[in-house]
Amino acid sequence: MGNNYFAFAPVGQGLFYGGFIDGGSYSFVYDCGSENGIKALKPYIDSLPFLSGKNSIDFLAISHFHRDHINGINYLLNTIKVEKVYLPYLGEKDITRKFLAGISYFELFKEQEVKRIDEEFNIFSFIEALYHSDGNIVIKKRKTLIKKNWKFVFLNNPISKYQETFLIKEIKKLMSIAKVTTIEELFQKHYFPYIKAIYKKVFYNQNLMNNSSMVLLHYPLGSDDRSCLCRSLSKFFYVNHFSISKAKKPYSLLTGDLTFNSKIASAIKKEIKNDSLVIALIPHHGAKNEWL
Repeated sequence: MGNNYFAFAPVGQGLFYGGFIDGGSYSFVYDCGSENGIKALKPYIDSLPFLSGKNSIDFLAISHFHRDHINGINYLLNTIKVEKVYLPYLGEKDITRKFLAGISYFELFKEQEVKRIDEEFNIFSFIEALYHSDGNIVIKKRKTLIKKNWKFVFLNNPISKYQETFLIKEIKKLMSIAKVTTIEELFQKHYFPYIKAIYKKVFYNQNLMNNSSMVLLHYPLGSDDRSCLCRSLSKFFYVNHFSISKAKKPYSLLTGDLTFNSKIASAIKKEIKNDSLVIALIPHHGAKNEWL
């Protein structure tokens, strides 16, 4: 096996993580966004063909739909071919997916005023295209992928069937009152207090979007630590796993903005058994109380 490189790009608040296995013959990106906008992401997206050695990456994983985790994806998709996109489960219907993604993207539960509805980027069309593409995969609870002797474990904490049914009922009530036919119109007409009221009625709190962040745990199946040599390339922050831990395998845990619950924690502990995580992304941009 060739060298394997993994990097967090210094994009400020947000996340852009790249992995290049077997000298880049298998490559992936986990989240692609920044509060600093495309200018912070562009250098790292532009370097992907060089780092992967080809004009494509094998997959993009989207943890959740906060603006600072996805606002570079359009540029990414226009710059390099993405073979497959792994998506968090937001229900079976477009109406729930768009409603939840809209709340997340426009950050309706932040204290400051809601940012304007972007004219240049339509989150609702974006969601529809992603979830209806034949090659993309929605992670409802768990999926395992093995490539190049490397294991990827995708974990998600999905909304329940009951929650989705309840949510659709409440959304349709509001749409009838507002005399609109689409989720997009609800947001364009700034029905934000009513949108938030529905959300709280169904989910009781405002943490669902963080709870639904799709987690990615990845590590080599072999035990040879030389297979995980990390070098500094481009302007990424690269980490040599073996300089900071004597773990049997270099387990790396990518968390989006997840708030850990017992199900996700148990699944991770079961996967790593008695070994140790080597790299763990702290959720919520460094919140001290979000460690596993």
